[in-house]
Amino acid sequence: MRSLKIITGSVFILVLVLFSAQFVMRDIIGVSYGVSGKMRDSFWKNRESVELNSPKDKAPIQLPGPMDSWGDGVQSEIRIQPPFREDTTLVLHILDAHNDHPPKLEIYAGGELFTQVFIKKGSGKSSWNVSGLVYDEVVQIPARRLEDPSNPIVIKNAQGSWVALDGISLNATSPMWKRWLIFIGWPFALAAFFLMARRGFKAASDEAREKILTPALYAAFTLSGVSAIIYQVAWQRMLGLFSGSDSVSSAIIVGAFLLGLGIGALAGGRLADSLMNKTAFILFALCEVSIGVFSYFSKSFLYDFLFGQVVSEVDSYVLIFAMAFAGLLIPTFLMGMSLPLLSKAMVREIGKAPARIGWLYGVNTIGAGIGAMLAGWKLVGAYGYEGAIIVAVGLNFLVAAGAMALAAVGLVPERRSGLEASTSGMESGARDSTKVFRRWAFLFFVSGFIAISLELVWFRVIGALFHSSPYTFSLVLAFFLVADGLGIIASSYVAPRLKNPGAFFTVVIGLAAFYAVASLGALYYVYGIHQAQVWLSEHTFLKHGYENVWVMFGFTFALTALPGFLLGFSFPIVQKAVHDDLALIGRRVGALQWINILGNTAGSLVTGLLIFMVGGITLSLTVVCVLSVMLLAEGFFARAGQVEAKPMRWRWGLAAALAMGAIMFPSLESFWSVIHTGNKGKCLVNADHTGMTALCEDENAAPGVLVLSNGGKVQGYLPFSAFHVYNSIFGPMLHPAPKKILLIGVGSGGQAYTLGLHGATESIHAVEIVAPVYKTLKRHLNEAGDPLLAKLFGDSRYKFTVGDGRKALYTSHEKYDIIQTDAITPYEANSGLLYSLEYFQQTRRALAPGGFVIQWIPTERAAMTFLRAFPYVTRVGDIMIGAEQPVPVDKEAMAATLGAPETQAYFEGANLNLEGIKNLLLKSPVVYFTPEDRVESDDINRDLDPRDEYFLNRPSMNSMVLFTMASR
Repeated sequence: MRSLKIITGSVFILVLVLFSAQFVMRDIIGVSYGVSGKMRDSFWKNRESVELNSPKDKAPIQLPGPMDSWGDGVQSEIRIQPPFREDTTLVLHILDAHNDHPPKLEIYAGGELFTQVFIKKGSGKSSWNVSGLVYDEVVQIPARRLEDPSNPIVIKNAQGSWVALDGISLNATSPMWKRWLIFIGWPFALAAFFLMARRGFKAASDEAREKILTPALYAAFTLSGVSAIIYQVAWQRMLGLFSGSDSVSSAIIVGAFLLGLGIGALAGGRLADSLMNKTAFILFALCEVSIGVFSYFSKSFLYDFLFGQVVSEVDSYVLIFAMAFAGLLIPTFLMGMSLPLLSKAMVREIGKAPARIGWLYGVNTIGAGIGAMLAGWKLVGAYGYEGAIIVAVGLNFLVAAGAMALAAVGLVPERRSGLEASTSGMESGARDSTKVFRRWAFLFFVSGFIAISLELVWFRVIGALFHSSPYTFSLVLAFFLVADGLGIIASSYVAPRLKNPGAFFTVVIGLAAFYAVASLGALYYVYGIHQAQVWLSEHTFLKHGYENVWVMFGFTFALTALPGFLLGFSFPIVQKAVHDDLALIGRRVGALQWINILGNTAGSLVTGLLIFMVGGITLSLTVVCVLSVMLLAEGFFARAGQVEAKPMRWRWGLAAALAMGAIMFPSLESFWSVIHTGNKGKCLVNADHTGMTALCEDENAAPGVLVLSNGGKVQGYLPFSAFHVYNSIFGPMLHPAPKKILLIGVGSGGQAYTLGLHGATESIHAVEIVAPVYKTLKRHLNEAGDPLLAKLFGDSRYKFTVGDGRKALYTSHEKYDIIQTDAITPYEANSGLLYSLEYFQQTRRALAPGGFVIQWIPTERAAMTFLRAFPYVTRVGDIMIGAEQPVPVDKEAMAATLGAPETQAYFEGANLNLEGIKNLLLKSPVVYFTPEDRVESDDINRDLDPRDEYFLNRPSMNSMVLFTMASR
């Protein structure tokens, strides 16, 4: 009888698997015929038909009609061998079509005409890459039309002109009885499995159940870490829009996030000790569900409400922190509770506490590292921040379902396993455990401060090495967290065997700090070799694809992996030292997590805002060294309440090495000069909590030309470059009386200076997010006496402020005649905030009557986004002008203004080739877009879907492609 049940169940499961696989492959995935990049570069030529017999075949770009002479006036067609015999859905992905003569497509199936499809009017500009229509035509073909495999599906252009296709999809429809069997069969099979598993596990020994439960929990907590860091990345962006993207606001958001985690850890620890093991486990599952539910709706509060409705009324950092904290409290509180709850559920012997808790925290940290990489390098670029959150919500629900299933089958013991105290986790001769705990809490606080301080240093240094790439943050965080998690797990095996955890802890932290300082010193030496600096500066830059990714990975690994591993190694040592009572497991785990988070928060605020402001990374590393020496001294004189069997006198050598590293580390200006020029040029360097600016000699530029960089990314030149001057001549030359002007981003000052060309201008408000830009330009002015900078900073019409430009737009409530954004590439961190549809719409709302917005447009996607925001757009080369009314451009009149004596006098001393700027203007075709004839696309940049910023997943063509096609 039992054998019959097994055979019947196995057959039933096999049928479910086969039917489910068929359902997924046919109904959901189907067969797609896509467009290859190679074919995107050419039109349909000398072909009347294309046979598509497999998914590897590519659909043609254009299907010409009988009216198209370039297609020989024939009825061109696509022939597809039917991949299915069931009812099939045929989807034509339409990109564009002719505007006056849209085609009529005939669909043949079973050897006969099945239906006709009339395509909508398109742009008529052969701009298939502009996504002029972007919609689907769906045709349902019954199974009886597909019975004969010798008769293909034929798509024929029978009337009119061309249509452009992005691809063709085919999906089959499973019979209803199969669907019901799948949807009912799997829950039935799972329920039967749970019942059998529960019966088997209840009869099994505790050891056998634990061997299954432990790895399952580790897997669940890994996924929990993945989801948590994805949320942090997404919420940081959403709240950054509300609070501003400057460093103070970022520190406030991080502080609010960490504070919620810490409170949750503290509360979870106190709660866990009063619960049965199984109850704590189930509560963990409920926390995961609650996190997922809140996160699913988090955009409504964090973005739609705070940014969409409240942002213009809140200008106080206190209120910003309060609202950010309130918005994040529930999910972060629940996240913080997770570790104490699982620690209580898993630890049933005090001697196993360090290893079990270490493994839990280790896999969770590794999961966070994976999540950082997944979010930054895939999810955000492919699906946007909202899509990334949906993935994380799915992971939360998966973890919760898995945890509840483990409890349902009886793997989790219900009893509270032993409340007896034990001193096996403490050294002989230990003093009062509460006093020891407080001593370790202090050490753990300091180590948390050191860890976050090193992270901030790495973010700044590696961010500069990688030219402010948007992928830097997730890359550094991923490598550090994975190394940290591996260190925690490795230490879980070592910590229980340590006879002197206090000494070992201080040495580990000291070694981590020493390696961090030494590796940055080695970096300084390597970049000091000019040839190496030139090669590295070119091979640590993601320009178009993944060409330099392995160099970036190698650099990040070399700088962060070993310190991360050592810092993680310290966590189980602390657990080893403080746990001596099963009744206090949850409370002490939660308290330690809270204290470490407080150290992280203090490090973020003190280092990120105060130390960076005073002395940059050099002072930060000095502080890290001093704190590490202090920890080593703590190990000598207090020994965290413990007695050393044999003094580790070589620690004095480590302390001396740290002190020497702090003293010998190069000065701020020397370090950044070498990074930027390889010891071949001099730099003026200024850095604070908002960023780092360097004004350097460039051996590749003309003599006397200086390059200004922010965070390693070139932002401008001195003397002013013709590029920046050209971008800014349109406002003062086209507007009759531009009284109020707003410039977002100052760079080297070229655009700001040019915007003051019109005599009627009364005020120019320039907002720069990196404060050292002003310090560097003024320092250069004082040392070199640049005449144009002297005019710029001496002109009373200018108001220079530090802050987030979008925040300034909301809080000022001013109306401007001209709004212009400094020309920044769309491939640098946070650039998506200045190329999004919402930003362009925001600038439109801030315009005075008759005003307009001027924007440099570097990509096709940015152009389509700008077109979506304004009813009237004028385009000249890579410059777009958006307004509520048409903005005519008289290039000859502008050229005459450029050649006028007053203009020549205004730019006197700029060393500019005004004649070259005039020639460029005259050669640039002008295109006008109105609400009736402009081309629109759904492939645009949004605040929460910055596609150009995360360009690796969805690359965009240079905007000149769009311009060329639109000007035909």
